[in-house]
Amino acid sequence: MRGKYTKTAALLLLALCFCLTALGAGGGQIWEDGFGDTTGDVAGDAASISDGWEDGFGDLDNGSGGGSGSGGWSESGGTDGGDGWSDGFQDGQAVNRALAALSQDPVAMMPVSDIGVNTSASGCYVNDVTWYDSQGVLGGDAVFGTGRVRVEIRLMTIDGYYFPNSAAGYINNSPCDLSWESANSVVLSKEYAPAIWDVTIVNNPKSKTVDPGKWADFWVSGLYAKSYEWYLVSPSGAKLALKDIQTQFPNVPVPENYKDTLIINNVPLEMDGWKVVCTFISAGDISRKDSQAATITVRGAKASPSPSPSASPSPSPSPSASPSASPSPGPGGQTVPEDHEHSFPATWTSDETGHWHECSCGERSGFEEHTLTWTVAREATKKESGLEEGVCEVCGYQTSRELSYEESGLSTAMRGFRITFFVVLALLVVGIVILIVQSVRDSRRRRRRRRR
Repeated sequence: MRGKYTKTAALLLLALCFCLTALGAGGGQIWEDGFGDTTGDVAGDAASISDGWEDGFGDLDNGSGGGSGSGGWSESGGTDGGDGWSDGFQDGQAVNRALAALSQDPVAMMPVSDIGVNTSASGCYVNDVTWYDSQGVLGGDAVFGTGRVRVEIRLMTIDGYYFPNSAAGYINNSPCDLSWESANSVVLSKEYAPAIWDVTIVNNPKSKTVDPGKWADFWVSGLYAKSYEWYLVSPSGAKLALKDIQTQFPNVPVPENYKDTLIINNVPLEMDGWKVVCTFISAGDISRKDSQAATITVRGAKASPSPSPSASPSPSPSPSASPSASPSPGPGGQTVPEDHEHSFPATWTSDETGHWHECSCGERSGFEEHTLTWTVAREATKKESGLEEGVCEVCGYQTSRELSYEESGLSTAMRGFRITFFVVLALLVVGIVILIVQSVRDSRRRRRRRRR
């Protein structure tokens, strides 16, 4: 009888070992999906057991001792174990794709600080951003020139995440160079040739009214302008360069060109009615654009004499003057002069529906729907919805949306496998317990018989 129980127990133990060995050897995807919860549906804590199991039950706590297995565990529990350690046994979740996004590509004469940088990769953040040109580091108050520049973006992980040394880098969803500094730090780098855009005038000079002998100042602003040139225009329309101003106004000192600001000192009465214009010059001098003219009015200037009325018998009634047309409101509600000419900048204006170029009066041009590239920021689970972030490839508009959990055929198969395994395991354990109990009872009976 004892031999019978012993053989039965041995068979049950062999069956249990066979199931566990098959499970470990099959390992890989089945073990991870069945017990490691890599699909996110169960909060399992045995995600790395399969590799440990294959190592021969060797030291699953990432410490020293135990079988070395095929994973290449290091004794110190650090990153000295080579690819096997950093890719499979580093504590936490691997960030295999280091992602960074620039708010826009560099443009000549654009301030460096205008370009923002963020990351959509889970478990990491932007630690530092540095721009370089041929002369070295570009400071935050610098502007891009026309030469090539390079950006370096350092990403660092938060607790529970790490960069494997096989991680790949992407800037605006395009592959870039990646320098692996450590499991917690990588540097992405990429070169750019700044685009050269046409000048966009933001502020035109304003007309001035001054007293004789005083000064008049004028100021303009614009985007992507490398330099400015000012000149005067006579009431008859003739242009006068600043350097030649004393040919018309001998007592007026030659104005200094303060780039976007012009100051004229000792304004004479004779300058009444003259206009000031500024020319915006783009990077590389590929285009020039004149501002609107600003008129100089000098107080005390003699008005043109009006002709004396001639005697007439009885003036015939003149027809009533028709009211002058008032400026029409623009799309934004502001008043737009009749002589307004639309100027659409190269930069994009956007909302959730799309992007377009917008004039200062509110008129839109070139409306297009967003071309969004989506990146998963947080995987969906049964308990919590996921998050997907999108960036428009054209204008840089950013948005996000929720991801619902969808069970795939693989996860369903894994769930069925897991249930079957635990049922078989439970039956085996119950059978072994019954055999042990029965064996103990039989042993006691034999002892009693012997005593009798």
